[in-house]
Parts: sequence; C-alpha cells; structure tokens
Amino acid sequence: MHFFKKEKCFFYRKLIKINQKNLVTPDKSDNPLFLQLEMRWGYEWWNKGYGTEALRAIVEFGFRHMNIHKITAAHNTDNPASGKVMAKVGMEQEGTIRHMIRNAKGQYKDCAIYGIIHEDYFKKTQTK
Repeated sequence: MHFFKKEKCFFYRKLIKINQKNLVTPDKSDNPLFLQLEMRWGYEWWNKGYGTEALRAIVEFGFRHMNIHKITAAHNTDNPASGKVMAKVGMEQEGTIRHMIRNAKGQYKDCAIYGIIHEDYFKKTQTK
C-alpha cells in the first residue's frame, strides 16, 4: 500500500490501509508497538517539503491514532538530507549501523538510525 500516489515514491509499512470508500483508517491487524518506516522518493520530488510533510503526518497518525510506542527510520549516511527530514519531525539519531545496505553498485553503506518514542513525541508537540 502507498501513502501517496506511486509517482511520489513514498512508501510505508503497515501503518494505514485504505478501505473501499477510500477513507484512511488504522491497520490494527498486527496491533504494532513499533513502526519501522521506509521512505523513497524520486529526484523530481526532492527539496519541495513532501518528505517532511508526509513523515510528519505518518508520525502523528501513528502516535495519535494507533498507539504506537516507537517509530524508527534509517538513511544512508551518504544522504544527510534524509536525516534532516527525520530531525524536523522530532526524531533523534540513535546510532549508526555499519554496512546495513548494499547499493546498486554493490557497495556496502552505513545507515544512521533515527527514532522517536510516544512520550517524547507528545512532550515535543505540547511545547509548540
């Protein structure tokens, strides 16, 4: 399932589902405590705020409507812009995993891990 149309290349895993009336509802089939996000978007969508807007909406939805305990995401350390998007929505870098992914050239790359827990999200949103 895609949060946005496929052309924007933004993906998520088991956060929401779209019912037959095209209404967005929580997917409570697994009653998840943790949510790991995967995000991808094409070059034409970079630097337009779509990633921040979409990630902010998913984080808010996960905490406010699904009672998720923790949301995590990772990005290739060669792409610090993705880390900036995660930081903008309140996620904090928790560490780096060496050689977490392998790119199209067959090179192993490190990934920075970001996360935010339920309590921290609500503390941060109350102060705004």
